[in-house]
Amino acid sequence: MIDVYIENGNFNAGDTIVFKAKNILETQEGSLSYAPELGIDLKRFLDPDVKIQNRTFEAYSIQKLGEQGVNPIELIVNKETFRQVFDYTVAEADKEGFIAK
Repeated sequence: MIDVYIENGNFNAGDTIVFKAKNILETQEGSLSYAPELGIDLKRFLDPDVKIQNRTFEAYSIQKLGEQGVNPIELIVNKETFRQVFDYTVAEADKEGFIAK
């Protein structure tokens, strides 16, 4: 499915599943009253007192995307000076044949 959005005053089109993945990865889990299950626990990973390996976050983010119907196809980690950038390639999960909870 394609979604239309405005960026820098220009109309653009993009795959809806990309925006869903972006919303999941940017939303604190439990912060939305209408969808408390949406998002990831950002506070846990951004807490300076807790030491968590990047591989743990990679696995956690992939798991949470999958739980929300986003199929992470590929994760590329780009290491830059003082930070890492995570590039996800995603597709809509095929729900045919799944039993609803």
